[in-house]
Amino acid sequence: MLYTVKEVAELTGVTIKALHHYHKIGLLKPCEITDAGYRLYGQNELELLQQILFYRELDFPLNDIKKAMENEPSRIECLAKQQELLFARKQRLDCLLKNEQAKEAQQFIGCIRDALKNGWKANDERMQEILKNHITFLNSHGHNIDAKSFAAQTRFFLDDDFHRSMLENQLIGLSYYLCIAAEIYANSN
Repeated sequence: MLYTVKEVAELTGVTIKALHHYHKIGLLKPCEITDAGYRLYGQNELELLQQILFYRELDFPLNDIKKAMENEPSRIECLAKQQELLFARKQRLDCLLKNEQAKEAQQFIGCIRDALKNGWKANDERMQEILKNHITFLNSHGHNIDAKSFAAQTRFFLDDDFHRSMLENQLIGLSYYLCIAAEIYANSN
């Protein structure tokens, strides 16, 4: 069975424009072109397109995909090269994520410190909103934590000399204030 460009696009989710471009650069040629100029694709071309989509999913540039599909040694070399690139990208993203989490943690502690300085009660709605936003951030960045777990963590900070000192050095009473606010938040959620 042969498929038109439109049918291939509908089957695969690849745009018609992309299919035309793949043909233009010699990456995916139709098996037949009708007298009216319609490109037709068969099973072999669909399988090649599946390979192209696999490589695209791995962020391969089109030139590298073409080289990889032309011969087996190039394919192995391209895959190894792309593996290195993807690993380096993962490391960069991990680093950015850690920096983002560190920045958010500093902002969070800064907000808690400012709230204590400004005399907000631990059950103040603004304080509870800060806690809610922080827990939401943690959950959206790979931590699985609920209000009760967070409160237990702040209790640990209070009981652990290192963590308590770290917080208390920023402002006397900060570790206690954070723990009480977190426990109030946990009890209401």
